Amino acid sequence: MTLDGYMNLRTIRPVMALLLAGHVVMGCSDDRAWTEQDSWYRPPPPSWAGNVSTLDSQRLIAVTNEKRITALTMLSGSSSRLLTPAEASDLAGVEVTPGPGMRFYLVRAVYLNEGTGTFQLRLAGTELEVHHGSLSRGAMPMKRAALIAQLKEQPTEVYVTCSMAQ
Repeated sequence: MTLDGYMNLRTIRPVMALLLAGHVVMGCSDDRAWTEQDSWYRPPPPSWAGNVSTLDSQRLIAVTNEKRITALTMLSGSSSRLLTPAEASDLAGVEVTPGPGMRFYLVRAVYLNEGTGTFQLRLAGTELEVHHGSLSRGAMPMKRAALIAQLKEQPTEVYVTCSMAQ
């Protein structure tokens, strides 16, 4: 390599480093609310927005912190699972009874900042969306949760989403 070629490499290297650093910074400055996306995250298709209704929050029962790992394990192979009233009561930590014509289903969920948000159920036919919206000042990794939903029938699809506002 000639001295002239060496000088060009010395000049090009810092320029390339600046360009690469710019791409890294731009890649990290998107508007995502999460730093890691969980495999349970599954948004509905764009065509899903048709006949969607938001379900009453009383149809959603939290799983106690003590039973969270048990519930997550129960959902390892499926996005929803039929529960007996006894199983639902055990997971909820209180006696629960389904309303007329209703059954309990354990469903997958994800969240970003659980303490500053709420879960919401939306239904389109037999397809269910489990969404958690929260508040925070910065992106964070998604975390898994399991919820007990009171529904007339088992969902044929479960879409699992989350969002965050600042």
